[in-house]
Amino acid sequence: MTRRTQAEIKKAQAAVIADKENVTRQYQSGKSATQIAAQRGVDRSWLALQLDLWNVPRRGRAEAARTRRAH
Repeated sequence: MTRRTQAEIKKAQAAVIADKENVTRQYQSGKSATQIAAQRGVDRSWLALQLDLWNVPRRGRAEAARTRRAH
């Protein structure tokens, strides 16, 4: 597996920030932060931080499990 450069990582992060509305909508409609991060090529913990900075209510473990079963 090839490591990405800092420039590639920053580019992917900037794309997520630019698409904040869609990222937020995906998360609120039930997609996990891990799924969104993988799809967009960013780190899950970085995306979780962004969701917190954007004041997006995060799901707890129990709610996340219910969401997974529902989809």
